[in-house]
Amino acid sequence: NQGGGPCRLLLDDLMRLLRRRRRLALRLYSQQNILRALPSKLSMTTSLRKKYNRIKLKITKQNAAQLQAQLGAQLHSQLLPKIDLRNLENKQLLRTCSALKLQIFK
Repeated sequence: NQGGGPCRLLLDDLMRLLRRRRRLALRLYSQQNILRALPSKLSMTTSLRKKYNRIKLKITKQNAAQLQAQLGAQLHSQLLPKIDLRNLENKQLLRTCSALKLQIFK
């Protein structure tokens, strides 16, 4: 046991905090030096990440264009229905289709 009372306890706590801060500062300093020593590896990692993001964006745009084309084709076929001539059983249906201006393929 050391004497000195509360002042001694405060001094011990302060010294402990200072040592902890110094350890953290040294650790941070060493990490920064490591990062400065390896700029090429870091930039390579960054460029690879950017390249990956560009490729991902390109694939996403291609998929979106394909999906838009498919949806456009479906919408077009729904707006302009095509009726097979073999399914027309009588002339009345044929006249109705021509009056409605439906496309009929043979």
